[in-house]
Formats: sequence, C-alpha cells, structure tokens
Amino acid sequence: MNIKKTLLPIATSLTMVMACTNNTATKEIESVAQGYLEAMGNYLIDDAIPYASSQTRENTIPVFNFILANTDTAYINSNRPATITIHNTRMLSDTTARVYYHKSTPIKEIDDSVTVILEDGKWLVNVIINLPPMMRPNNKHIERKAVDPSTIHKIPANSVNKEKIMDKYKSNN
Repeated sequence: MNIKKTLLPIATSLTMVMACTNNTATKEIESVAQGYLEAMGNYLIDDAIPYASSQTRENTIPVFNFILANTDTAYINSNRPATITIHNTRMLSDTTARVYYHKSTPIKEIDDSVTVILEDGKWLVNVIINLPPMMRPNNKHIERKAVDPSTIHKIPANSVNKEKIMDKYKSNN
C-alpha cells in the first residue's frame, strides 16, 4: 500500500471540509455585520441589538441612544438612507473576524471595519465605544438647564477695553 496514495485523498477531503466550513462561517459573519451596520447606519439603534455582542449592548448601544437623543432630527433625516457594502472578511482566529465595508450616505462615504466575535455559539458584532465620564448617559454630572434669553446681554465688541483687561490679567499672574 502506497502512503502517498492514501494520504492525498484524506488531505484533499480535509481541505474541502475546512473550506466549506469557513465559507459558511464567512457568510454568517457577513450577514450579522450587514444587519448591524445597516441598522446603525440608518439610526435604527434597536434594530441593531440582535446583531450586537453583550459588550456592545451594554456599552455602545446606550452611547448611540444618548447621541441620537441629542442630535438634530433634520440632520438624521438628511443622512439617510445608508448603504452598506461589505468588501472583505478576514478571520483573525476561530472566534474572531474582521469585516471591511463601505458606507455611503447622502452626506458622507467611509471605508471602515467592524469586529465580529463568536459568543455563545452565535456570531455577533463587537463594537466598543465609551464616552468620557462627563458625557455618559445617566451620569449625574449632566444637567440640562434652560437659559432665560432676557438674562443674556449683548456687549458691543468696540466697548471692551482690551488694555484694561490685559493689565488686570497680568497683575493677577
């Protein structure tokens, strides 16, 4: 029995099985990325949740909801619809992939990528965005206060004595 004749079919079969498995995973990864990116790109944050990893749901989704709540509706409407085109998927490990895409909206076009991870047997997008502590949603440091327009006084620019202000500044330092 010739070892080369025996090993060659086995190696070929294993290569084909691995290629089919990788192709199936790639399709699933790209489908998850497409769903997440289309939802987020069109400001449909809740629609992105099923495609998001637990870390993304805990950190990023609240940040985007906060940003969305504080963004002008006219801007949001002018920046829709978003079209997402996936260019390439690169497996980084058995549980992590990087999906490269192009996003086109009426306002801008970008090329970017997202990480997709295997979590509890499902491929999910893992995007982590944190706001600085002062800007985080539900932070006690953020308070919105209405400004009474009658308390705002306009001072003519030519009425300010710059030399007097600079002298006062120099004497304090």
